[in-house]
Amino acid sequence: MIKTTIKKLIEHSIYTTFKLLSKLPNKNLIYFESFHGKQYSDNPKALYEYLTEHSDAQLIWGVKKDMNTYSNSTMYHMLQSFQ
Repeated sequence: MIKTTIKKLIEHSIYTTFKLLSKLPNKNLIYFESFHGKQYSDNPKALYEYLTEHSDAQLIWGVKKDMNTYSNSTMYHMLQSFQ
């Protein structure tokens, strides 16, 4: 009984550690958002268009759920969601 409890405790701590480590910031990821996810415009648009041609970073746009997406090659993240 004590061995199984210790084993479960160790498994849980390992799982928690790896889960937390996976949430560390990614230095090769850039997140864009314009007017709280309502538009694809302004300085974020200009930076995004420049970086698509001059950088190998992963570029992500934050958009509202009802916003139409502009490109199939662009990664979008819905605002107020847990991803």
